[in-house]
Amino acid sequence: MRIWIAAGITDLRRGFTGLSGMVQTTLQENPFSGHVFVFRGRRGDLIKLLWWSGDGLCLFAKREMLTSLSEHDDPTPLALIF
Repeated sequence: MRIWIAAGITDLRRGFTGLSGMVQTTLQENPFSGHVFVFRGRRGDLIKLLWWSGDGLCLFAKREMLTSLSEHDDPTPLALIF
């Protein structure tokens, strides 16, 4: 399994159909390959992951609720994707 991170900003109003179409046209990959495809929203507080589990597409969303890194006491990353 590989983790593909889409460069740039993605319109995250898209769902299964829109994001899987983007995987096919932009990345020229098969969304049903079992790889994980990561998309970032405009503000940077939302990411979506698209993944084929073997019997269906899964769409996961994660929204960071903090407004800035300055609210954290330590400089460690908020999330590790890999």
